Amino acid sequence: MILDRCAPGSVLEPGANRGFNLQTIKSIQPDIQTWATDVNRNALRILRRAVPGVNAVYGDLRHLPFRDGIADLVFTVGVLIHIKPVDISACIQELTRCSKRYILICEYGSEEIEEVAYRGQQGALWKAPFGRIAEQSAALRPLDSGFLTKDQGFDRVTWWLYEKGGDSPSPA
Repeated sequence: MILDRCAPGSVLEPGANRGFNLQTIKSIQPDIQTWATDVNRNALRILRRAVPGVNAVYGDLRHLPFRDGIADLVFTVGVLIHIKPVDISACIQELTRCSKRYILICEYGSEEIEEVAYRGQQGALWKAPFGRIAEQSAALRPLDSGFLTKDQGFDRVTWWLYEKGGDSPSPA
């Protein structure tokens, strides 16, 4: 399990929506400190009820309202896919800024940036080589990667786990 690899005492999930991921984490590790953001105020109200003790605030991934290194693990699940490709690097840098040590990215991966119609809309979802973009955007050391599957409650989602402090990023 990914959490076993990190053993975080605190987590931050930008784009947490109603808190399903944080609920699962709290069920495994009840004493973990949790922070979250979302741009949907109704989802934040539900999240605060669903995850006791969570510090859930309105916030955009491009400018997270938290201090540097606030959480041991900062992660996204299905959030970067909704960020315009031109902004992905800056968002990954923001994840890295808020992380004390680990960054976990769980998204629909692809070898190239590929726009996908989302609920009949264009310009709302992109598959991308998020792992490659992360390694070019921030000083991260790759630790592991894999896939989450339908039997784990996901579509085929690619995940990448990083530790801060890798080589300096290449110019994008």
